[in-house]
Amino acid sequence: ESFTAPNARISVIATVAPTATDTEHSIATLRTVLSWCGGEDAGYEQKEEVPSLKQLQRQGVLPQEAERPKPPQAPVVGAPPAPSFHHSKPVVGKIEPKQPITDPCKDAIPPHSQVNCKFTRILNPTAQPKKAPPALCKDDGPSTRMNFDKRTSRHHHRPEFLHTLTHTSFVSALQEGRLAAGPVEVCIRKRPLFPYEVQQGEFDVITVDAAKARVVVHNCLMHPDMYRMFVTHHAFPSTVAFPDATSNEEVYLQAAHPIVEHALSGQVATLLMYGQTGSGKTHTMNALELCVAQALFAGEGEGIGPVRVRCFEIAGKHCYDLLASTKHTELAFIDLGDGGGVQLAGSEEATPTTSTEMVEVLERAKRRRATAGTNINATSSRSHSICQVCVGAGRLVLVDCAGSERKEDSAHHTEARRKEGAEINSSIYALKECMRAMVSGASHLPFRAHLLTKALRESFTAPNARISVIATVAPTATDTEHSIATLRTVLSWCGGEDAIYEQKEEVPSLKQLQRQGALPQEAERPKPPQAPVAPTPFAPSFLQQAVNEPQAQAQAQAARKPEPRPKPKPRALSQVTPAATAPAAATKHPNVWSVLETQQWAHRALNLQLPAIDGKTLLRWNLGQCRRFCGSDARGLKLFNHIRLQSDAAAAEEKVRRRQLASK
Repeated sequence: ESFTAPNARISVIATVAPTATDTEHSIATLRTVLSWCGGEDAGYEQKEEVPSLKQLQRQGVLPQEAERPKPPQAPVVGAPPAPSFHHSKPVVGKIEPKQPITDPCKDAIPPHSQVNCKFTRILNPTAQPKKAPPALCKDDGPSTRMNFDKRTSRHHHRPEFLHTLTHTSFVSALQEGRLAAGPVEVCIRKRPLFPYEVQQGEFDVITVDAAKARVVVHNCLMHPDMYRMFVTHHAFPSTVAFPDATSNEEVYLQAAHPIVEHALSGQVATLLMYGQTGSGKTHTMNALELCVAQALFAGEGEGIGPVRVRCFEIAGKHCYDLLASTKHTELAFIDLGDGGGVQLAGSEEATPTTSTEMVEVLERAKRRRATAGTNINATSSRSHSICQVCVGAGRLVLVDCAGSERKEDSAHHTEARRKEGAEINSSIYALKECMRAMVSGASHLPFRAHLLTKALRESFTAPNARISVIATVAPTATDTEHSIATLRTVLSWCGGEDAIYEQKEEVPSLKQLQRQGALPQEAERPKPPQAPVAPTPFAPSFLQQAVNEPQAQAQAQAARKPEPRPKPKPRALSQVTPAATAPAAATKHPNVWSVLETQQWAHRALNLQLPAIDGKTLLRWNLGQCRRFCGSDARGLKLFNHIRLQSDAAAAEEKVRRRQLASK
């Protein structure tokens, strides 16, 4: 209407800054606004030469002792504005030739060697500049002028962020955010903060209000000046919100039990787990599977007939049967057309008769599932696991999605691992499109976009189908972006992203908190956590960090120092005995250890209970994975050193044995 209404008028006010630094900005601003009214042709330009400093001195315009000004100093971050902006009256320019002129702003003019312009700012000689306050000449800490990444800054400013999160009123002022009942329900579970994470300087950035069904993620960030801080509170709604102290039984009763009852009534019900790698997703699914097995073969499942179980995984563009007699048995999807949908052919079924047998079937399937070590989790799920339980006319589908990772956190992965992550992201996108179509009641459901959605076709298209999504989040400050991305994703599945509420809150600095008495005066700035870097095996620096094991270190040093090859001595045939020709029993290398031998060695040497991994897998663990598993830096370093010393000792014995055989 501002353009089309009769007699409409528009008044544009263009503002420009008078500083020499903003010359290009001012010209661009004025050219732009004049082009709006067609007045760009009325602009007038003229070029004028500027004499040099020596020419002005020879002409007597400037005194002979005038010097070239120093380059301007960058303003200290967080300091008050320059004194020239605090004048109560504007400084009036005055040109007086052949008189000494005092330039209070000469330090703000760059030297001729750094710029291409030649000018001198001549001001009123009677105006005396004010001295800069001490804050301008003082730097508050060593990191105020350094550009840290957001995660390092969170650890560095932990006292300020913790004080703000403790005293914020954002959570208490929130209204109830329970999602309306629908075919897709979203439950959110927060895992606890582990002791090793506290030792690394992590702090809790997630608040769960179970009564209001709200999960608040506090995103601690820095302003562009890297001095001022603020927190963006993201409040996510949910059907049910579980704090970190919630037991697995309570999660089952509120999130999974209604789904099991829906399947027992003859309908299709789906329980889907989604979350970041290391957020407790598979741990929660394992506990829920045990509760489901007990419920199916208890009083709830009486009279439903036989229970049939099929388990398979979606890894990239392949589908593998997890219950087949041979490993990596690929399954095929048969497209039955528009009316019949997609059918999975060739999968094996198990018919457990007790809850114990069903748990054994699920455990056997999980042992074949594709896992890989990542920066966060040593046994991260890298495939989508699907378990279909047919109970009479109903069907219960248990889906454990692959662990999600953001692209910037997988920069050190191999090319195959990055492609794997891209396939996981594409499958999650296809899952979102199907769920959104299911919630909106669309006539077309794009389940053929990915193998995952093909396998879950009945979960979307069956009448009265229900899906319960359990999203797991990690409470650490490092995983803030992961948690926000996870919750945004699952809420987009049910159309609840419009109910997300955000609010920004400024964070006072450490000195301000100390002046207010909120923090003690002796409080120091915590150092940023150092990323654990695994030392090169068998290097001298590794031996300096190793635990005190004289015998193992001696064997390791023997492997690194080549022994002089002894000259063979002729011996009589009668001197050669069978014992001399038989090789000595050598120590087995960890690469050939079985799962049982690896667990026995860890229990005997370190009093540790390892998971079901062999020696070759344990040797691949880096220092960070060992520390995370052991729960402390000292025990993790001990495990990391012990397995490599054992490998070095076995290699040394093998080298000595081969030399002995060669000399004979």
